[in-house]
Amino acid sequence: MEKTFGVICEGPSDYNVIKKIVEIYFKGEDVYLTCKQPEIHSSGKQKGTGGWSLVLEACKNNTIKDILDFNNYVIIQIDTDHSQDKPFDVPHVDNKGKIKSNNQLYKDIVEKISSLIIQPEIIAKKNNILFAICIHSTECWLLPILYTDNRKEHTNNCITALNIAINKKYKGKTVLTKKNKNEDSGIKIYKKIMSEWKDKSDVENTSKHNIGFMNFIISLNNVNKI
Repeated sequence: MEKTFGVICEGPSDYNVIKKIVEIYFKGEDVYLTCKQPEIHSSGKQKGTGGWSLVLEACKNNTIKDILDFNNYVIIQIDTDHSQDKPFDVPHVDNKGKIKSNNQLYKDIVEKISSLIIQPEIIAKKNNILFAICIHSTECWLLPILYTDNRKEHTNNCITALNIAINKKYKGKTVLTKKNKNEDSGIKIYKKIMSEWKDKSDVENTSKHNIGFMNFIISLNNVNKI
């Protein structure tokens, strides 16, 4: 039985990571992914506008309904690094001023996104909505591929940490920046890093070091039970 996923995410680099994870997790099965927000050309480049604010907007409008009309599942990806900004409004600290645990932040983000989804026909299919909450960015999910020390669990400045490892392991490769991460040069680097994943167990082992990644893998495992 084929599995079809419509994806709402921040940009092409995030979509490519999600796509790789899903395809390798269900390797050997008929799996199809389509990015609905933002639109992405067949070349892999972004068409139109992306970013976290439009992820939230897509959760409020009919995007999820449109996805589920033609797909089995919808995946919602968002980074948490700007969750304190308006209109996201999910602070990194609790009401006592203490920094939230990653697990608590994950739960608060899911609660926030869920609160935006108010259409009854979508709520009825809530088990078909999968959350890919990246604490604090998608790049943090990839750190365990290149690191064996405690840096594999870092959630801050992950793109910098990735670049250090990229320069060491893949000499001559262009470093990642906020400007090039969704361009050809950046996309090639992400694909090179993820080529280290050979099978499902590799993805599962990597996911254990980031709560958002781990919960996404759990949701993929539950797909077979829906």
